[in-house]
Amino acid sequence: MNQREHGGSLEVGIKNFMQSTGRDKILKILDEMEKPWIDESIKLRPEKVMDRPCPVCGSSKYRTAFVKDGFPHIICSQCSMMYVSPILKREPSEDWFRGSVELDSWVDVLLNENQRKFDEPKFLRGMKLLEEYSTLPGRRLLDIGCAVGNFLSIAREKGWKGVGLELTQKAVDYCESINLDVRQEILTPNTFQKGSFDVVTMWDVLEHILDPIEILKTIYNVLKPGGLLLLRVPNGDSLAARILQEKCLVFAGYTHVSLFSTKTLRKITESSGFKTIFLETVNPELNVINNYLQYQDPYLGDSIERGSLLNGLIEEDQLFARDLGYSIFTIVKRID
Repeated sequence: MNQREHGGSLEVGIKNFMQSTGRDKILKILDEMEKPWIDESIKLRPEKVMDRPCPVCGSSKYRTAFVKDGFPHIICSQCSMMYVSPILKREPSEDWFRGSVELDSWVDVLLNENQRKFDEPKFLRGMKLLEEYSTLPGRRLLDIGCAVGNFLSIAREKGWKGVGLELTQKAVDYCESINLDVRQEILTPNTFQKGSFDVVTMWDVLEHILDPIEILKTIYNVLKPGGLLLLRVPNGDSLAARILQEKCLVFAGYTHVSLFSTKTLRKITESSGFKTIFLETVNPELNVINNYLQYQDPYLGDSIERGSLLNGLIEEDQLFARDLGYSIFTIVKRID
């Protein structure tokens, strides 16, 4: 097995992973949660949403892939970026992130010991790669959307001075209880002085951002010249996403509004002043696809075939070679 991140579902099977971490309960909560942005006919309420062009190239030409929970998931005709439009307006979106039953339950999942065990190798590998690629003498780090601070805790153990930004109150309270420097705010051009950090990280955050170019430019300014940005995002072009489509958990239009591929993620970061120095897809999630192809629930089915698809039709190394993993992991460098 190669050194890529494989995730807990490969280790114990997707059903056991979902149940042992409490993610199965999250699925039930999300399915039953109030959705104030849709009416009785599952149409978006115009006062709650706004249209937007492609977040990568700015084009307004597209084709619709599918609609989920009222949100059209569309593909840009110019650059092939998949994104959601219309999306929730900024104010209701930020209010949801600051606190809700759904997000409080997600905090419980992140604090679950099994989830933390599965997350630790991912964060340790990210830390190792940052230290390997960093050419700056400083060790000041900003983690945007730091959740319960699991990565910040690892960075602190490695001698980094970390600052976190997080909107969810329950997560902020926990971070404060373990003496992490976490602030309940979003990153704006006025949050920090220019050149404040050697490294910025965003673990599964950029897909939530309404204007990803805007935040990438802000990150560029808060990084020192030569500083590194680590990004991990769902892969909208993964094999699981392509096969499952609207049944895939990658797609959640009220919160996952930008679904990058390796091509579009590279394009948007490099157009924002960064140079890609490391990029790969991770997490095969072939057992999710196996469940679906066996007419079972993709995430709660009983498939025991994890590292290959349909008795060896596709092996995980073949999937990774084609950038078809469930998530994209990249490190980019600020260039001047």
